[in-house]
Amino acid sequence: LFWMRDTIHALHLATHSYAAHMALGELYASFAESIDKLIEAMQGYAGLFSNITAREPPELINTQDMTSAVIAKLYGWLSFEGRTLLPNESAIVNIYDELIGDVLIAKYKLDNLS
Repeated sequence: LFWMRDTIHALHLATHSYAAHMALGELYASFAESIDKLIEAMQGYAGLFSNITAREPPELINTQDMTSAVIAKLYGWLSFEGRTLLPNESAIVNIYDELIGDVLIAKYKLDNLS
């Protein structure tokens, strides 16, 4: 999730489209907040995570054509593989689903408004 957040931020900073810049900026802000909320809820459910480590830096992707594809891949991972990592706790699943909703809103804006 941290890598995804940083990739969204890199896309936000690299785009030449004002509409894409705004859509990705909104997604970056909501994604960062949702990740924090999700991890705190998961730690409230399962206990403090002691294995959070540094990650590889994100790939910098700066072409408009790739932006929509990256967001679509992000949506796909969150919807399927990422979901399997969640506990069966509705409060946590709800936070996660809001995060996916924010990705879909950004995808709509990138596909139709930029």
